[in-house]
Amino acid sequence: MGALFRTGRSTNADASAAARDAVRSAVTGLGGVTPTCVILFASSRYPLGRVLSAAGDALPGSTQVMGCTTAGEITEAGITKGSVAAVAIADSGMDVTCTFADRISMGAERAAETLIAGMDTNPKKRPTLSMTLIDALTGAGEAVVDELRSHLGVGHQIVGGAAGDDGKLVRAQVGTASKVASDAVVTMHVHSQHPWAVGVDHGFSAATKMMRVTRAKGTIIRELDGQPVLDVYKAFARQQGQTWDNRTAASFLINNELGIYVFDEFRRARAPLAVNTDGSFACAAPIPEGSTVAILKSDEQGLLTAAKNAALEAKSRLKGRAAAGVFVFDCVCRGSILGDAFPRELSAIQQVFPGLPVAGFVTYGEIARYSGNFDGWHNASVVVVAVPS
Repeated sequence: MGALFRTGRSTNADASAAARDAVRSAVTGLGGVTPTCVILFASSRYPLGRVLSAAGDALPGSTQVMGCTTAGEITEAGITKGSVAAVAIADSGMDVTCTFADRISMGAERAAETLIAGMDTNPKKRPTLSMTLIDALTGAGEAVVDELRSHLGVGHQIVGGAAGDDGKLVRAQVGTASKVASDAVVTMHVHSQHPWAVGVDHGFSAATKMMRVTRAKGTIIRELDGQPVLDVYKAFARQQGQTWDNRTAASFLINNELGIYVFDEFRRARAPLAVNTDGSFACAAPIPEGSTVAILKSDEQGLLTAAKNAALEAKSRLKGRAAAGVFVFDCVCRGSILGDAFPRELSAIQQVFPGLPVAGFVTYGEIARYSGNFDGWHNASVVVVAVPS
């Protein structure tokens, strides 16, 4: 039997009932086959501990369970907010282990070591991919992914996304059926006979001149070209015909992220999350002092083309094998920019994988580290992961 991939979704007001409904719908689609794993993506209006606990109680003890809060839930039926979405995967040729680490802002290396503790070192059982869900609001997301990458080796794939809280940028959570926390990470290590296929793209370009980061430390950025970063963004807002408003600053920042460039080549996007009281910006990941950056821009066509390109890359990496289903990890900024056209991103992906079930969520950061793409941590991007049948 090849892999089976089925989804379910519920908007029941009760967290436990919503989890049970979503899981039941997904598992029923497996036709009586016991799921190897179930992953839940839940709006932050639901207490995640209750969602995952109820899911665990409704499933056999052999089924691995994990999940996170979101800024939107994705299934083949569309992109929604305020629901619980579940995906159940059954594959007799797949081994899965979920691991959890908290207090990740206290040490990325310790978190990575916790995530891989006890992992099977037998080459025939060693994981081929690690799906990682992480709270990136502490700014530790990229460091944890980098440490995980260094421990797991060059050929290991790491995919996933940063948990959300429906756009509030205050408190995101991840967990398993027995452990849930903020400032935490959960990873599902997958050993599959047929490797999962990954694609990523963004569709952004520079909206400003290149600028040097002249003052920054860790995830805090203070100056660009010797000017306060807040002043730079206020000037950019004026150029766009907008008035800077501290009450809506978070939304403006998400829609106008910073891109890091190397020799005029765009390498990665970085999301400012908030304006601190001293005017500095708190970012989702570090932007090293001395980096060359620009404020980014895109448009509807660019974003939709990038979504399709990510799907095409994932499909090409299947090397002719059919897919059972598709994961999508899609940055919250893309939905903010696209507005009512946001569902068209999913449609672009479904054009490449017609008729297949889809599961995922709207993220605060995207993870895609695989052969051909060694950055690992992304912002403003869409990641597509095809699970082979």
